[in-house]
Amino acid sequence: MSNYSQAGAGHARHRRDILGVVSVSARKWGGLWHAVWVLLGVAVLPVWGQAPGLDCQECHPDMTLEHTLKDSATPQLAEQLVKRKGPAHESLACVDCHSGAPQETQSGELPARPCLDCHSESLSRPGAAPVHAIDLLHKAGPRAPTCVNCHGYHGIVGMDSLQSPVTWRRIPQLCGRCHINDELSGQIPQVDAYLSSVHGQIAMSGPENLRPAVCTDCHGIHLPRNGRKTGLAPHRPEVPGTCARCHEAEYREYTTSVHGVALKAGEQAAAICTDCHREHEILFPASKQSPVYAANIVETCSRCHGDAGFVRLHHLPPARVSTYRSTYHGIANQYGDLKVANCVSCHGAHHILLSSDSQSTTSPEHLAATCGNCHSGTSDWLALGGIHVATTGFQATILAIVSFLYRLLVIGMTAAFLGYIFLDLWAHWRLARSGELKRREEHIASLPDPEESWLLRLTRSERIQHYVLVSSFAVLVISGVALLWPQTLAAKLIVAASGGIVGRAIIHRVAAVVLVTVGLYHVVWVVGTRRGRESFRRILPAWSDVLNLWVTVKFLLGRSPSMPRFGHFSFIEKFEYWAVAWGMAVIGVTGVIMMFTDWSLRFLPKWAWDVSRIVHGWEGVLAAIAIIIWHHYHVMYKLGPMNMAWLTGRLSKEQFVSEHPLEYETAAGLAPGEASLDSSGVEGISGSGLPSIGA
Repeated sequence: MSNYSQAGAGHARHRRDILGVVSVSARKWGGLWHAVWVLLGVAVLPVWGQAPGLDCQECHPDMTLEHTLKDSATPQLAEQLVKRKGPAHESLACVDCHSGAPQETQSGELPARPCLDCHSESLSRPGAAPVHAIDLLHKAGPRAPTCVNCHGYHGIVGMDSLQSPVTWRRIPQLCGRCHINDELSGQIPQVDAYLSSVHGQIAMSGPENLRPAVCTDCHGIHLPRNGRKTGLAPHRPEVPGTCARCHEAEYREYTTSVHGVALKAGEQAAAICTDCHREHEILFPASKQSPVYAANIVETCSRCHGDAGFVRLHHLPPARVSTYRSTYHGIANQYGDLKVANCVSCHGAHHILLSSDSQSTTSPEHLAATCGNCHSGTSDWLALGGIHVATTGFQATILAIVSFLYRLLVIGMTAAFLGYIFLDLWAHWRLARSGELKRREEHIASLPDPEESWLLRLTRSERIQHYVLVSSFAVLVISGVALLWPQTLAAKLIVAASGGIVGRAIIHRVAAVVLVTVGLYHVVWVVGTRRGRESFRRILPAWSDVLNLWVTVKFLLGRSPSMPRFGHFSFIEKFEYWAVAWGMAVIGVTGVIMMFTDWSLRFLPKWAWDVSRIVHGWEGVLAAIAIIIWHHYHVMYKLGPMNMAWLTGRLSKEQFVSEHPLEYETAAGLAPGEASLDSSGVEGISGSGLPSIGA
C-alpha cells in the first residue's frame, strides 16, 4: 500500500474514532453532554474530514516524496523536490493540484490535477496539442514525456532561475535524457550532432553572457515552431526565419539572394541555411569538418550545382562545378589549398546574386574588383570572357578547337613514333635474317679507325647543358602531372611528396626558371662561340632532310635497299633539336602567362589564359612522349650498343660510321659510298673544317 493510501486510511480511522467517542459519551452522560459532544463534533469534523492541505507534509514525510522521485526522471532536483512545492507554486496549497484525493480508499495514489488546467496558455492556438502529447497517445505510450518530466513534480522553480531544469543552459541535457535513447526516439544522431556543434559547445561550457540556440529555440517549447500538430522540425521555408532570430544580418542578405528569392517564390528546392550549415551539427566555419570550411565549400555547393539532373530540372547554368574543378583554383582546392578561390570567394556566402545583376560581385562591372581581391591590377579585359571555362559560344569553340588539335597531334605523333620503331625493328630483323647486317658490320670493322677528335659529339659544356635540360624537364613533367590528371594516384603521391599543392607549385616554377635559363644560355652559346655557330648552321633544316625522310620510309617498308647516308646531323637529330626549341618557346611563353597571372589579366581576357593553360599542358605531354618514346629509343633502346655520347661525349667507331657515313668518308678521305657499300640517299652537309669542330 502506498504512503498516500496509508495516509488516507489514517484520516478515515481518525474520523471513525471521533464518531465512536461521541456515541459512548452520549449514552453515559445523558442528553446535556450529548448536545455538547454533538456541537464539538460539528466544529471539528469539517477540519479532519477535508482532503490534505497545507499541513499534508505532517503525514507525507520526505520519504514519500523520495519514493515519488524514482519515477520523476529528474534526479538532479532531489533537494528542490523535498522542499515541497517550490517557489513557482509557493502560493498554492496541496489540494490545488490534488483536489481529488480519496478519503476512504485504502489503496491507489492521489490523482494529480492536469497541469493544463492552469497552464493552457502554453499552447499557441486553441485545440492544438503538443507533439509530446501526441506521442503519448500514438507512439511511446506511457513512456512519452509529460509536464513533470521537464518541469519536475514538486519543488518547481521558475524557468528564469538557474536552478530550473528548463533554463536555457539545461535544455540540451533535459531533451537529451530521452532523445539520446534510441529505443524511445531514434534521435541519437541529432543529439550527438548538437552537442558537438558550435551551439552545443557554447551551451555546455560557454560564458554565462553568451546565449546560443538550444533545442527549444528551433523546435518550440510546447508546440512546434511551425504551428503543426506533428513533426518537430520547422517547415523548410520557415528555416531561414527561424535562424534569423539570432542571425539577423545573414538573414537580410539571404532574403535578397537568388536562393532567398526563389524560396519566397515557392521553390522548395532552393538552398536554405541547413543545406549549407547542416541542421544540428553546425560547426565553426574554421572547423575542418564544417561544410562551409574553405576546403569543403565546393563539395557543399556541388550537391546542387554539380547534380546534372537538379541543374537541368531547375534551369541552372550547366557544368559550373566541373569547369571550376578543371581550373587551377579547382585543382588546388581539391588538394587542400585554403587560400585559392572557391565558390564563396567570388559569389559570396549569403548575398549570392545572378551575374547579370549589377549588384552582383560577378557582374561585369564588379568582376575586376572581385578578382582583384587576390590578383592585384586586374582590368576590365577580364570581363570580356567567362570566368568559368566556357562550355558554349565563341570562347568554348576556341578552347575546343585548340584542345582537339593538340589531342590529335599527340595521338598522331605517338602513333608515328611507335610505327617508326616497329618498322625499324622489322628492318633490323630483315637485315639480320638475310645476313646483310653481319656483312655490314664486318665491312665497318675493316675500315680505318677515325681520329678521336672526329668521334667527339658533345663537349663538356654541351653535356652540362644537356644534363640541366633533361633534369629540369623531368621535374616539370612530374610536377605537371598533378595538374593535368589530379584525380590519379600518381598525382596525389607527387603532391604529397612535394609538401602540398603550394610546394608543388614552387618546385614546378623553380624547374621552369632553370629550363628557361639553360635555353637562354644555349642561345648565347650558339651566338658567342665558333662551335655553336657551326653546329647551328649544320642543324638548320634543308630540303635534303625531306628527301632523306622519304628514302627512310621506303627502306623501312622494304622498298629501298638501304638507309640514307647522313652527314654530321641526320633528319632525326634535326627534328629533335627543333622540337625542343619549339617546345621550350611555346611552353615558356604560356608558362609566363600563367605564372604571372596578375600581369597577364591586365591585358588578356580570361579565355586567353585558359587557352594558354591548354597549350602549356598538351605541349608538355607531347614533349614528354617525344623524349620517352622517340629520343630514348634512338639513344638507349635501339638494338646495338647504347649511344654513350650523352655520358662520354663520344661515339663508337661503329656508330659513327653507320650513322654518319658522309662525315666519316670526308674525314677518312674515302670515296662516296665506300663507308656503307652504297650511295643511296641524298648527301647531307659534310663540308671541310669538321676536324676543327671536333678539336
